[in-house]
Amino acid sequence: GAAQITASGNINTLGGEVQGSTGTFGGNGQGWQTGAVNANANISENVLTLTNNASEFAPQVWNSFASATMQQHAHYGDVVVEVAAFLRAQAELALAEGVPEVIVDPGIGFGKTTEHNLEFIRRLDEIVALGYPVLVGASRKRFIGEITGVTAADQRLAGTLAVHLAAVDRGALIVRAHDVPEHVQALAAWERLQD
Repeated sequence: GAAQITASGNINTLGGEVQGSTGTFGGNGQGWQTGAVNANANISENVLTLTNNASEFAPQVWNSFASATMQQHAHYGDVVVEVAAFLRAQAELALAEGVPEVIVDPGIGFGKTTEHNLEFIRRLDEIVALGYPVLVGASRKRFIGEITGVTAADQRLAGTLAVHLAAVDRGALIVRAHDVPEHVQALAAWERLQD
């Protein structure tokens, strides 16, 4: 049988003040942080989302780069294998530290080229194979504009839906989107086609 589609809100931030107002783990007002290279943790109701949001530099350095500069540092041998290994290690660390549930996010669009992002969607099964729920957040990302020719971010809904449906088809359980009603409708139609 098909799973029920639900929609919920999410606040994604590195700001301690915002994290403190949306829920923390560990009581430090900053949420639970892995302290490892490229990690950013988003806590909501004691669920840790581990995100690979950069390429090969530490968070304090990454935070000082503009988005365009971060993309210039996107150098990998095999982006999917390297990010999967990073997410596996961080998930194991989080669970060992007492975090009750982990969701992994490969960080589509962060420190990755257009081809890296497409490779993640094509090979998402390798991230799913880690055994944790997978979140994909490709909504309105620059790489969608690059492959479709749509320069205005708020006009990238069709491309976003195509990428997110491909991700769900490959095992993503969560998508982060700007256009929630349109995603609920698209996912409802996709789900019925799976019956």
